[in-house]
Amino acid sequence: MKRTIKELLELVLENISIMRFGICSVVWDLYNDDVITLDEYNDLNDYIDANRGSHYYRPERCYFWKPGLKRPRIAWLKKHIELNTDINPK
Repeated sequence: MKRTIKELLELVLENISIMRFGICSVVWDLYNDDVITLDEYNDLNDYIDANRGSHYYRPERCYFWKPGLKRPRIAWLKKHIELNTDINPK
C-alpha cells in the first residue's frame, strides 16, 4: 500500500542524516535504496515542488536554502508533516 505524504515526509525527516545537499538528495537516496517506491518518489518530488513557495537560495535556484544546511529543512519538514496530519487519516 502506498504511504501518505505525511508518512513519506516523516521518513525523509527520520533520514535527514543522509542528506548531502538538500531534501531532494534524501528522497533520491530513499528511492535508490529501495526504501520508497517510484510512485512514492514521484509523489514526494511533486509535493516538494508544489510547496516550495517563492523562497530560493541564491545563486542556485534549485535549492530552498544553502546546500547542506539541515536546520531550515528540518523545520520545513516538521511544518509540512503537521499540515498533513489530518489529511487522509487511516
